[in-house]
Amino acid sequence: MLNIIHVADFHISSFLKFKDKPLHDLNIKLFKLIIDKIIEEQPDLVLFSGDLFEKPLPAKLDDIKSVMEGLIKLKESRIPFYAIPGSHDILPDGSSYLEVLESADLLKMPKYTVKGKVLEVKPIIDEKLNVAVYGIPGFKRNLEQKYILERRIKFTEVNRAKGKSVILMVHTSLNLEGIPQRYIKQSIPKPSITSIVPPGLNVNYYALGHVHRPYPITLKNINIAYPGAPLGRDWNDIYETLELTKVYGRGRGFRKVKIDSERTISEFIDFIDEPVVKELNIEFKPSRSIDSYIRDVLGEMRDYSSDKVYAIVINVKTPIGEVNKVAHIEHELQRKVKSLGNIAFHIKIESEGVSLDEERIIALISDFKEINARSIEEEVLRKVLGEEANIAMRILDELPYGITHTKREFIECASSKIFQILAEEFGLKEEEEKKTSIIVEEKPRRGGKVGTITEWLT
Repeated sequence: MLNIIHVADFHISSFLKFKDKPLHDLNIKLFKLIIDKIIEEQPDLVLFSGDLFEKPLPAKLDDIKSVMEGLIKLKESRIPFYAIPGSHDILPDGSSYLEVLESADLLKMPKYTVKGKVLEVKPIIDEKLNVAVYGIPGFKRNLEQKYILERRIKFTEVNRAKGKSVILMVHTSLNLEGIPQRYIKQSIPKPSITSIVPPGLNVNYYALGHVHRPYPITLKNINIAYPGAPLGRDWNDIYETLELTKVYGRGRGFRKVKIDSERTISEFIDFIDEPVVKELNIEFKPSRSIDSYIRDVLGEMRDYSSDKVYAIVINVKTPIGEVNKVAHIEHELQRKVKSLGNIAFHIKIESEGVSLDEERIIALISDFKEINARSIEEEVLRKVLGEEANIAMRILDELPYGITHTKREFIECASSKIFQILAEEFGLKEEEEKKTSIIVEEKPRRGGKVGTITEWLT
């Protein structure tokens, strides 16, 4: 019997806004709690399915120190920590801070390399545990989904892996029943994951990451699962925590996985009871002063325990013309709650029939819904390029984000991709393609010299 703890999506160094500091500090506390819980459980190994940090270069050195201390504790307890990078971990050159932690012998990563158009994955094989662990990282712009959907993934050392407990770690969004709507738009079907596995290789467990809500919550006899994020990275996740509490009566945690020769059992274990998420409702009335609303909110907070961290979602219903008052409430609350140290809050505005200017104010203040970066890119390109915007978007999708290791490699690979796409879009024949050359505008270099753009970049 192989005993595993499956975790993902720590997003260390998230919640860096001043008013969210209690949540940033809580995330570090939860990381340490999970490390202690893992040591208490004494599993054979830990699977971490991506997004250890919020950004590839973590914002706070103290946070890096906390992560290293936790991984050192696991190492001293002789519990292997297998990890893949998520989309938040990988730099444009393909490197990640996880490589630094691996070089310090604090974790192990299943290897992956890009060879031509194919993503080649190599397993960690532990003969003592009789396990083989493959990994598909999460790339920028969901590039891993293209490899999966187009079946351009090659599994190596398959013969060595056969006969062992096989695990495939993947950081991506799968369209599974019950997955939050915000992940569905950029998700891929479940069969796309299982279909990439070569014949004769039986995957016992698909250890998924990227979706922050645990899935499934109640089922146990399942071999494909998300553990969810211990806290998350923004207020969408906090609101999701509130939903988990209301609908399922569950908090957040990790998955305990047991694999034997006959079956796989994956059970969601919730043991995290912070933050305590509360909802407060405010309905603006012209006759009331801002100070009276502040007193109401602070009055609700009066009985909060100082031993817990609270995340307060303040739902504000406001008529046309009153939206600007929300900014005053936010400012005053931030000033008064600061001294408490254990309360973070977020204002969610609900208003009907607002003007365009008021909608902009709401967007600046509320920031509750995630921005779809791709939609913004498409809109800007359509404004500038018109009909050629689709070609530009295709070029952006094909650029080798996170899979090249130097600027020169990126330029060479990107140039090849661009030529290939332009040739396909404009129907260039092979002879014409050969005649096509890169035209680079001369630009002044540092020191006043002149050079090509390619020279400038390299």
